[in-house]
Amino acid sequence: MDRKSLKIDDQSTTFNQFTTKKSSKIDKSAIEQLSEDHGFTKREIDAKKKSSYSEQFNARCKKGMNDLTADILYNKKIKKQEFLELAIKAYLEKENLDSLLLKYQAIIL
Repeated sequence: MDRKSLKIDDQSTTFNQFTTKKSSKIDKSAIEQLSEDHGFTKREIDAKKKSSYSEQFNARCKKGMNDLTADILYNKKIKKQEFLELAIKAYLEKENLDSLLLKYQAIIL
C-alpha cells in the first residue's frame, strides 16, 4: 500500500488553515433591527427589589405535615413565609400573649 508523502516544506500553507479571520466590528444596531423585524423583543432587566425576608427558618416536622402545608399554600395561594407569619399570629392571639403579639406586629410592619 502506497502512502502519499507529507510535505512540510511549505509551512505557511499547512498552518494557514488553522488561523482565524479577524472579524470586523459588529454593527449592533443592524442586529437589533433585524431581530425586531423577525419578532424578537429586547429583554428589559427588572431591578429586583430587596425582599424583607432575609432570615431562614428550618424545622423538622411529622410525616405528612409537609404535604399538608403544601396543600394549604396551594389552596390559599400564599407563600410559606406568609403562612408561618399567619400561624404565629394565630397562636399568639389564641394564647393571649399580648407582649409577644406587639413584638410580632413591630416585625411585620
